[in-house]
Amino acid sequence: MGQYRQHVFVCTYGAFCPFDGDTEQVLKRLKARVAAAGLQNEIRINRSGCLNQCGHGPNLVIYPDAVWYAHVQPADVDEIFESHLLHGQPGAPPGSRPVARLLYNAPPGNNKETAHYPPAVQDLENRKRPTTSAAPPFTPSCARRLKQPPPLVLQRSATMPLFRRNRTVLPSLPANSTRAEAPLTTMGSGATGEAAALLQICQIITSDDFDAAYTWLRFEFGVNTWGDVKRKYPAGSRELRYLQRVLLFVETLGDLLRRNLLPEDAVFRLIGEIGLNTWEAIMPWVADARREMDDPFLYAHIEWLAARSFEWQREG
Repeated sequence: MGQYRQHVFVCTYGAFCPFDGDTEQVLKRLKARVAAAGLQNEIRINRSGCLNQCGHGPNLVIYPDAVWYAHVQPADVDEIFESHLLHGQPGAPPGSRPVARLLYNAPPGNNKETAHYPPAVQDLENRKRPTTSAAPPFTPSCARRLKQPPPLVLQRSATMPLFRRNRTVLPSLPANSTRAEAPLTTMGSGATGEAAALLQICQIITSDDFDAAYTWLRFEFGVNTWGDVKRKYPAGSRELRYLQRVLLFVETLGDLLRRNLLPEDAVFRLIGEIGLNTWEAIMPWVADARREMDDPFLYAHIEWLAARSFEWQREG
């Protein structure tokens, strides 16, 4: 037997499963139920990468039971926990009471069905999914690359407390941000914009407060809702400046890596898990921010960088 009696994997990756339902709430609710029952040492809940069952999500799978569930919504979590996980405790057959109405039965392997998704969702998925191409000489271990993303545009704005794509991320904040809260440079497209982006990440990471900013994000941030972000970090605050620093750096770094402008292996060896850690910090509220801003690509480079960093570690 492994380290856990049961291991649950919830697909939160890509655009399709999150479009079909609130995968983050499914994950969060499962973790909460396991913790409340004191079963953390018996049941492990993890997010997963793509399970190759797109179109049937949100998906989750429970091992060693090898039971798959499809179209799982947050309202289904309690039934799955109580019927399947709770009654699979020692002394009861694992998986003795799966939730029949949610069971997913499909042939082994890839069973994606994605043609019905709206074009905007398809486009977002394509931005996240790697495609096979010849790797550049300086990244021999990685032959997977995403499709070319659109030009990254950063603009100065008195009301720009966070990274944005041609729109203000926090429009409700007063227009009294300091120069330190604005991007270090304005970037356009083409070689000039790419050079400016490279210069910008060098300026950010060598700034006096970057280490303090990243440490704060890792160990003190702890904000779980979009409303709390807007309320707790007003324009002019040190915390907002810290948040800006890290998000702008990681977003720009992800964009440059997706364009093959930096050596991927060297970058991941140097920065460690900064992409994963940053995405973990903003993930609880980024969906609400995207909806409010009507921008499905908000922080998409950070999300991609986290996923690619995870894959790179596994390839290692």
